[in-house]
This record gives sequence, structure tokens and C-alpha cells, in this order.
Amino acid sequence: MRWLCDYSCRDDYTLLAKDTSAWAGLFYFASRRGIGASYQSVVTWPDGNGTLVRHFAKGAKIETGVVVTKVDPDGTLVAIGKDGPFGVKAQHVVLAVPGFVADRLVPDRPRTALDYGAWAVANLHLHARPSERMGAPTAWDSVIRNSPSLGYVSATHQRGRDHGPTVWTWFYPFTGPGDVARKQVIGASYEDWAEVVLRDLEVAHPNLRSLVDRIEVAFWGHGMIRPKPGALFDPNRIARLQPRGKIHFAHTDLSGVALFEEAFDHGLRAAREITVT
Repeated sequence: MRWLCDYSCRDDYTLLAKDTSAWAGLFYFASRRGIGASYQSVVTWPDGNGTLVRHFAKGAKIETGVVVTKVDPDGTLVAIGKDGPFGVKAQHVVLAVPGFVADRLVPDRPRTALDYGAWAVANLHLHARPSERMGAPTAWDSVIRNSPSLGYVSATHQRGRDHGPTVWTWFYPFTGPGDVARKQVIGASYEDWAEVVLRDLEVAHPNLRSLVDRIEVAFWGHGMIRPKPGALFDPNRIARLQPRGKIHFAHTDLSGVALFEEAFDHGLRAAREITVT
């Protein structure tokens, strides 16, 4: 039971169970399946949410290569583009960025303690799949017992192919202090982490190394907000939801947990705020 609770909290919160808000720990299990609900099909792609981003971006005008440095409640934005600094006056601004970024852009909003966990994520491109023990087919999500990683998912699982080339995505959460983890990430080389990935997965797949064409490793120093005890019931967390003039906030950080569903809900809330003003 302890192992399962620790794994669950590492998976969703980048924390061990002992460091997790009791409410968040119960929420992990209580929200999995409601009365009368049925499990949905797995939705996954080799490039993760990039598939969704491209879909929503179709037909939209998107300005890339721009860094916003300040947002005022009157809708004025200060930004820097390839031709230098410029300003924009907007009717409404939806600020869908992590809390620590929003605090830099809007300095006078209510503050709360923000704690972020770091992650290492690797994509392994395999030209063939390892033989499965006991003849079991490759699962979508595979966990290695007692490993510091979370295991891996088969990013091509939804395509319905059990053989041939595939992409595995491997996850490693740093459950300790975020500032220490970020220093560890900066100090390690690509070769170091590629070896960590292979050694971890070779516990379950001894012949894996010979099947890997390449490994892509990414580090997320502020991978997700972490619900430590007391964080979810901080009055300032609720206050941070409120618009600041023409600025509307939308991000999963506002819930104190890093979940796709929370991000989606805050996006809808921000849109409703705009439609009623």
C-alpha cells in the first residue's frame, strides 16, 4: 500500500505520499471513477499534446518568436519581438502561463507559496520491440517495481500495432526539493541521462539497448506545481483566480495541482468571464 501511494503521488504530484496534501492524496483515488462512469479509451500520441496544439492552432493567427515582459490591468502588453520591443492594447488578455511566470508579468497580484517539481523525460525510438515475458503484449503504461522512475508509456499504443517500430516515453520525477533537483538537471550531461534511462529499462527488458535507434532527453525544471500540505486551502490561491482589470488567468497552477482537466476548466472559466463582461 505504501508503495502504491508513493507511486501515485510521484506520478501526479512529483511528491512522496508523506509530503503530499492529504486532500490531494485522497483526490488522486477518489476522482478516478465515479458512480455510473465508465473508463474512456486511452488518448495518446508520439508527440504528446503537440497533436492537440496543432489541431487548435488551425486557422488561428499565432505570433511566434515574441516574449511578453509585462501585462497591465488596462490590457496593455509590453513585448519583445525579432524587430525589438513593442506594445499591444487588448480588449481582454487571457494569461495562460504557470503561476511563477504570471507573477513576473503581473507583479501586484496576490502571492502564495509556489513549489514546483522537476522532471526528466526521455523518448526512446525503437526499430523493434523487445520480446515480452510470459507472452504478454506491450501495455500502454508499464511500471517497474521499486524503480525511481515512473516507467514508460508506449506513445504509439493507440495506433493498434503490437509489433514493429515504436516510441517509448520514460518519466523520472524529482521528488526532493525543487531547487536541488534543478541544479542536478543542469549539472548532468545528455550521455549521463541516456545511460540512466537505459539501465532503468533494462531491468525489465535486458535486450533493449540493441533495439534503440536514438534517445531524446528533455528536462523540465519547473515541471508541475506540487500540492504540499496546506497549499490547496491557502486563501490567496482562491484570490489568484480573480481577474485583474482586463487580465483573466487560466492555468492548472490555479488549482494547485497539475492536471489536464484543471487546465481545461480554467480555460473555460476565463472564457466565460470575458463573455459576461
